[in-house]
Amino acid sequence: MRDQKFRSTETFVKWRNVGIHPPARGTELVNEALSKALVSKKHDFTQTEWNAFEIRDLTASHFIKVHDEYFQPDGSTLMEKIPSDLHSKIFTDLQASRLNNALRKAVFDCPSKPSQAQCKNGEHVISDENLWKDLTTQCNERFWIITIRETIPKVYDGVTILRNYIAKETIQRTFDCVQIVKHEGAPVNLLCTLIAKGAMAQCQVLRLGQNQIGDEGLAAFSEALATGAMANCRILSLSDNQIGNVGITAFAQAIKPIKKGGSGAMAQCQTLFLGGNQIGNKGLSAFSEALATGSMAGVTHLYLQENEIGDVGMTAFAQAIKPVSEGDSGAMAGLTWLNLSDNSIGKKGMEAFAKALATGAMLKLTTLVLDKFSIIYGNTRSFSNMNLNDTDLKIIAHLFSNGTMAQCQELLLGGNQIGDEGLVAFSEALANGAIAQCQELGLYRNNIGDKGLKAFLGVLANGALPQLTTLHLGRNEITDDGFATLFPFLKKDGKLSGLTAFSIGSGITVKGMKAFADLLAMGAMANCQTLFLGGNQISDVGMEAFAKALADGALTKCQSLELRNNEIRDDGMSAFARAIKPVSKGGSEALAKCQKLLLDSNQIGDVGMEAFATALASGALANLKVLHIDAPSEQLMSSCSSKGIQLNT
Repeated sequence: MRDQKFRSTETFVKWRNVGIHPPARGTELVNEALSKALVSKKHDFTQTEWNAFEIRDLTASHFIKVHDEYFQPDGSTLMEKIPSDLHSKIFTDLQASRLNNALRKAVFDCPSKPSQAQCKNGEHVISDENLWKDLTTQCNERFWIITIRETIPKVYDGVTILRNYIAKETIQRTFDCVQIVKHEGAPVNLLCTLIAKGAMAQCQVLRLGQNQIGDEGLAAFSEALATGAMANCRILSLSDNQIGNVGITAFAQAIKPIKKGGSGAMAQCQTLFLGGNQIGNKGLSAFSEALATGSMAGVTHLYLQENEIGDVGMTAFAQAIKPVSEGDSGAMAGLTWLNLSDNSIGKKGMEAFAKALATGAMLKLTTLVLDKFSIIYGNTRSFSNMNLNDTDLKIIAHLFSNGTMAQCQELLLGGNQIGDEGLVAFSEALANGAIAQCQELGLYRNNIGDKGLKAFLGVLANGALPQLTTLHLGRNEITDDGFATLFPFLKKDGKLSGLTAFSIGSGITVKGMKAFADLLAMGAMANCQTLFLGGNQISDVGMEAFAKALADGALTKCQSLELRNNEIRDDGMSAFARAIKPVSKGGSEALAKCQKLLLDSNQIGDVGMEAFATALASGALANLKVLHIDAPSEQLMSSCSSKGIQLNT
C-alpha cells in the first residue's frame, strides 16, 4: 500500500503523448511553461513542479498541443473522480488527500446555491474536545461542509456528552444543510453516534479516507449505517484505512437489501472508494455476494486498487456481475469506472472477468484501470508492447463495444501476445460498430494466424472500419493461404483498396508473393505509400515476380518499401535493379517516388549488389533519401554519397 502522505519527490501528475491528432473530446489547455517542459521531454512532475504552472482543476479530459503533437494527463494518476451529476461540472482532484478542497471548490462554484439563506459558505469544525460548544453555540447556523475531528484521549467524553446531554433535535438542526462531511482521526465513535442521531440525513459526500479505521471501526460504522440514517449518501470514501476482510464483510452485510437480511444501507451510493486497504479474496467474495443481492445498484464508480485481491476474489466478483439473462444477478450494471490495479489478480481471475463481460455484463463500463493496461474513456490509443494476451484483448474489446473509443482514429496493438482467439473477440466488437472512425490499426508483431485474419476480414466485408487507410499485420503467423483471403479486399475497388500503408507477414513464401505481384499488376493498392513485406520468406522467384509488377506500373505512389529479413539473392536483386532503371537506360523507372528502401538482412551477393549500384548510378530512385542494405559495394557507397542518400549498413 502506498504511503498515505504524498512525498514531494514523487510523481504528482504524468503527461503522455497521444499522437498528432487532437482528442475527439476534451478541453484544450494553453500554458507556455507546460509546453516548454513537454518539449524538453519532461513528462512527470512533482507536486511542487506542477504548482508552478498555476493550472487549476485539471481533469483527464484536458489536453495541450506541443508543436504538432498532443499530450494528455495520464488517467491512472488522477486519483478520484466526482460524478458530473452531483455538481454543475466534473471536478477531478489529483491527490486523495486534497479531495476535500476540491469538493469545497466544486460546491462553492456551483450556480445552484442552497435555498436556506442562513447557510454559510464555509467549513465548520466540530471536535470531541469542544463538542458542547461546537454544537450548542452554532445550532442556528447552517454549513455545507463539516469536518469532524476526534482526539483519541477525549473520544469517550465527547461521545458521552453527545449521547446523554445534547438533544437529537439540536444535532439535526445543526446538520440539516450539511452535504459534505470529512472525518479526521482514527476512531469513528463520534461519527457513528452522529449518524445514529440522524445528523447525517442530508449528507451526500462522506470522506473517511486516510484514517486508521480498520476492521473494528468499519464494523461500528456499518452498524451505524444499518440505521438508515445516511440514505442520501452518494459518494463514500473509505480509502487507505487498513480495512481487511472482516471489516468489508460487515460493510457488505449492512448494504444488503432488507429482504436479503441486511439493512439496505447506501442504496443511493454512486461512487465508492475502497482503494489502498487490505481487502483480500474473502472480503471481495463477501462484498460480491452483497452486490449480487441488488445492493448499491446505482454505483457508477468503484475503486478497488491497491488491495490484496487474487483470482478467487476476482472470480466471485465476475460471477456477481453476470447479467440476469445468464441466470445471474447483473450486479454493477450501471458501472462506468472501475479501478482494479495493484492487486494480485492472475490469469484465472482475468479469464473469469473476461467471460463475465462476454455474457453482456457491465455494458456501460468505459474506463478500466488494471495492472497491464488502462482504458480511459476517449483517450487511450496505444496498447503496444504491453504483453497483452487474448484474455486482455477480450476485455478491451468489451469496453470498445461499450463506446469507449467511439471517436478513435488510431489504435495500436502491436508487440503483444495476441492470437486468433483474441482477434476473433476484437472482430466481434468491430461488428458492433466499435472504433468505426478508425483510420490506422496496428496489429503487427503478435501471434495472429489465418483463422484470426479470416474473422477480421469477415466483419470488414460487412462494413466495419470503413475509413481504414493504414493496416499493419506484419510479423504475425499469417501464411500464403491467409494472405490470399486478403486479396479480394486489396484489389481495385475492394474494401481496402484505399490503404496508404500496409504490412503482412511472416509466413509469406514464393506462392504468396507471386499471387500478390499479379494482384498489384492489375492495379491493386494504387494509393499505397508505405509497404512493409519484411520478415517473410520471399526468395528470388518471388522478388522477380514483384519486380515485374513494379515494371508494369504497380505502386507508383510508394514512398517507403521494406523487404528486409527475407531470402533475396542475386537474381532477385538483379530483377529489381532492372525494374527501377530509368526508361532511357532500358528500365521502367519503377518506384520513382520512393524515399526509403530497406533491403538489409537478405543474402544479396556481389552480382546483385553491382546491378543495384549500377541502376542507382544511372538515375534510378531519384527521390531516395534512406537506404538500408548489408555490405554495400564501393560503387554503391559512392553513388549514395554523391546523391546525398543516407546509407545504413
